[in-house]
Amino acid sequence: MNHRFFLAIALTTAPLVAGCSTSASPGEGDTSSSESDLSKRAIPVYLNHTYGMLSPATIDALQTNHYLADQFVDVEVRTTVTPGLSWTGTYLNMRETYLELFPVGTFGYPGGVFGVGLGVDAAGGIEALQSRWQAELGADQVALNPKLHAVDGVQVPWFRNLTLSWSDSSNYAAIWGMEYYPNPGSTKPHTRFEERAVRYAPHKLARNVSAAVYGVEAGDAALLRRTLSSAGWKVREEGAGFVSLSPRDAGVRRQLHFRIASADHLGLLGLKIQLNRYAQHTEQLGDAVLTVGANWRNQAYLWFVTPSAAEQDLLDGVRSESDDDAAAD
Repeated sequence: MNHRFFLAIALTTAPLVAGCSTSASPGEGDTSSSESDLSKRAIPVYLNHTYGMLSPATIDALQTNHYLADQFVDVEVRTTVTPGLSWTGTYLNMRETYLELFPVGTFGYPGGVFGVGLGVDAAGGIEALQSRWQAELGADQVALNPKLHAVDGVQVPWFRNLTLSWSDSSNYAAIWGMEYYPNPGSTKPHTRFEERAVRYAPHKLARNVSAAVYGVEAGDAALLRRTLSSAGWKVREEGAGFVSLSPRDAGVRRQLHFRIASADHLGLLGLKIQLNRYAQHTEQLGDAVLTVGANWRNQAYLWFVTPSAAEQDLLDGVRSESDDDAAAD
């Protein structure tokens, strides 16, 4: 099993925006002399969203739980149609980031499959990322293509999708880059905030993903580390794996923790979610547990598995850089 077919369409579901520009930006796929300049440009690369495969019981609870939908976050069940493929996912929509969740067995995929979508909000960002990844992984290992989706039955431009050969062929791990097409008359890409604004509910508790924990195979961990580091994320060793920190994003450095794990403990394991205001609550969601107001702070933990002590420590206990930045946001 690999991600070559499924991730070829870059599984991601931003709000549908009709009437996007149909023209690709100059230089798409270009490996000319401008490449070295692009690779040096300090255009930040952020977290757009992450996806995971969960138990059917957890997906059902996410779709039907009243506390989750009424008070915590915008919950959406949506079907996306692209040329040649469609899928239905469960979405937890936040301000700049979101979660995309599927029951195990979707597309025949087992538990343990996960994906990380990286986003750029500035024109030229996807070319800069393309150049960095080509320099790190090889020019023939990176591909930039337009992606379409259906709006009112018509396929329209959606985003520019930057894929990696190693990710397409991995059994479990996926990572890619994306830049939304601008609206008509504009040369600036839609930002993640603009894309999320249609669904983000600021009166509810959830604001953004601030950290995520993944179980990964050793080979994927090494490639993820190279991919994130060359994208401009800070990377440091952390126990049996590493942590990668994003550039400052709406005041927060988002953290992705990757732990080398056994075959029965792979995938998206848990998250820390930044809150709009303080509240306390615990909710069982199938096999998952949502803890709101964890450690008496404006944060929530959403664990899809029972975390080990080491995994819990990644999100718990010591005041993190993300928390320090969030306090100032």
